Formats: sequence, C-alpha cells, structure tokens
Amino acid sequence: MDISTRKDNFKDEVATEINKAEETPTKLIFRTYIAKGLINAGFPVIDIKANRDDPARTVFVFPDSISLRDNMQRIIKSYKRRREDREKQEQENSED
Repeated sequence: MDISTRKDNFKDEVATEINKAEETPTKLIFRTYIAKGLINAGFPVIDIKANRDDPARTVFVFPDSISLRDNMQRIIKSYKRRREDREKQEQENSED
C-alpha cells in the first residue's frame, strides 16, 4: 500500500468518525462541577469549547443519554446537599 492510498484511507476514517459524532445527540454542560462529576463517572467528553455568550467560560459537550441525565441529577442533588450542609455549619458557627 503506497502513502497516498494510506492518506486516503485515513481521511475516510476521520470523515466517518466526524459523521458519527455529528449524528450523536449531544448535551451541553455549562457548569464545571457537573462536567467534572460526569467525567469521573466515566462519561466521555466529545468536545470542549468556549461559551458563545462569555468566551472566558467553558462549555463541555457530552453524548446525550438517559444515563447521563440521571447522573447529572444525582450530581446536582449531591452538590445542593453539600452546599446546604455547609451553610448550616456556617450558620451554627456564627451563632456560637
């Protein structure tokens, strides 16, 4: 197999992967703590890009699935619970 044939095959493989990614429904994640939790849970990141409205912020792109959405809800509930616990602790400390 010569070099030009290998290059053509590689281009075909890359094009196929790009097309598969474009067909996959995606979920945009704007909160870093949610993205980090999903990554830690084993969900693959498709892309990372700048937020259109605020280029200093990052948007994480994940393949959408029911499992991903269930994990998002779990992560959000856990975050809220920890935040409430922290606020209670601070309030109790300020009363003492």
